[in-house]
This record gives sequence, structure tokens and C-alpha cells, in this order.
Amino acid sequence: MRTAVLAALSIGILMATGKIARAQQPVTIEVPILNQTLIASNNQTLSLNGDGKPRVITGDNNKVQIHGECSSLKVIGNSNTVEVERVGDIQMIGVSNRVAYVHALRGETPTIANIGQDNEAKQVATVGSANASTPGPSAEDSAEVELVTLTNDNQTRQINRPHVKLVGSNNSLVLTGVAQQLEIEGSNNDVEIDQVTKVIFHGSNNDVTYKQSLSSGEVVSEAHGSNNEVEKAE
Repeated sequence: MRTAVLAALSIGILMATGKIARAQQPVTIEVPILNQTLIASNNQTLSLNGDGKPRVITGDNNKVQIHGECSSLKVIGNSNTVEVERVGDIQMIGVSNRVAYVHALRGETPTIANIGQDNEAKQVATVGSANASTPGPSAEDSAEVELVTLTNDNQTRQINRPHVKLVGSNNSLVLTGVAQQLEIEGSNNDVEIDQVTKVIFHGSNNDVTYKQSLSSGEVVSEAHGSNNEVEKAE
């Protein structure tokens, strides 16, 4: 009993003198927010302000316009098209990405790093004119091209034109008919075709299987990417 009383008196004295404190409320620690905007998406058309900050675009088949200044721009993915008014540094990681800039923040051109295949950064007159400097196909050329735009799809299509162009990624596509040229712009596509002469890849991890070549030899392939394969069906 005496021991308990002494202990109680000791605690009271310590609290009175400030040597021991009552339990305090939890303290909130503020963590700085990452000073950049991350755009993570697929198959989107987006417009945003640069605000002088770093910008990160990640995903596939996106079309992005950035107005104003952007201290740095990083594009991670495949087949993205990004236009920016003023930029300091550009980094492209992936396959078939296109970056167009109007002005560099420092010097005549921004610092450009390319980690991947078939990526391109070029200067244009204004945002929105990235394709204006490249002449489009004539009416005659357009009539010769059959454009197939798909993403994450499984389809069978009859083709009727000599040039077939597939734009998109992660597709399983069966083409019935004959084409002089098959062009694939995207990644992770599995394509079967009856007859073809030439296959052009702008992407990675695409497989094309043909039943018969229109020429006397094997089908000719041209790759702007990696891990693309053309083979004859057994």
C-alpha cells in the first residue's frame, strides 16, 4: 500500500514539473507531392497544359497535346503521338513513338534520348501541325489502302485492296484474301493472311502467318521494331 502511494506521488510530481507528458495526439507528416503529371492510359486523345513541370505519358496509341512550357517530357509505351509547344528534355522509351515540339526551352533543340525502336522527335511550326509537314496520301493512294484500326480485339476480315494497314495493339486478326503489302503499326498482334508479298512492321512482338506467297519465293519482311516474325502456315 505504501509503495503504491509513493509511486502515485512520484508520477504526480513528474507531471507537474514537465518531466513526463500525457499522451499527445497523432502528428500528421506532410509528404511532398511529386512535381509532375503522369498520364497513364491507352487509345486516348488528350490536351493539357505544361505549367513548366515534367510530364510523363505512359501507355499505347495515345494522342496528346501539351500547351505551354514543359521542363521535361517522358513517353513510355508504344505508338504514342505527343505534341508540345516548349520543352527542355525529351525521353522516349518504347516503340513507334512520335514527339513533335515547337521550341526548345534551352538552345536550339531539346536534349533527346531514345530508348527503343522506331521512335522519332522532330520540330514543327505549331502544335496541331505535326502531320502538316508530311504530305498525306493522294486520293489514288488512299483507294489502294485498306485501313484496319483495332485494339484488344479478335476479328476475321475480308480484304479487297492491295495494301492493308493494321493500326493498333493486342489483336488477333484473320485476313481472308490477297494483299501485295501488309503493314502493322502497333505491338503484340497475331495476324493470319491468305496471300501476301511483303510485310512491314512498326512495333514489336508481332506475328504474321501466311498460307501462300504471291511471289515465287518467301514473303519479304521489313521490321522497325523487335521480336517480329513472319512464317508460312504448315
